[in-house]
Amino acid sequence: MCGGWKLWPYGPSVRAPRSTGSARTPHERSPVVTEASDILLNAALGVVLLAGALLLIRVWRGPSMLDRAISIDVMAALIVAGIGVHAAATRTRYYLSIMLVIAFLGFTSSVGIARFIAVRDRPNPKAHP
Repeated sequence: MCGGWKLWPYGPSVRAPRSTGSARTPHERSPVVTEASDILLNAALGVVLLAGALLLIRVWRGPSMLDRAISIDVMAALIVAGIGVHAAATRTRYYLSIMLVIAFLGFTSSVGIARFIAVRDRPNPKAHP
């Protein structure tokens, strides 16, 4: 009992009754919708993996430190996208908080790196008489 309300009406050790009819409940999906969503999730996973491979090339060959910093920010976004694809495939919502934390860390790290690069590349007026 939680606050006077029963959370599970059948008791803690009794399973929910199963319907014996062939009618689908509102939460079941038709085979066509399931197949289409599986195709779209696989396509999304392929796009995220392709973007990750191209991102690793950019990190490796980036001509400047700023290119590498931007690619690290994009890497955080790709990680969030990959977790989102996994959450959609498993139909769970528990990964939302993880996605928010990673997105926040990616944003703050990119701002910190940009400020560091801006201070480092700022011309010093006292150095030139």
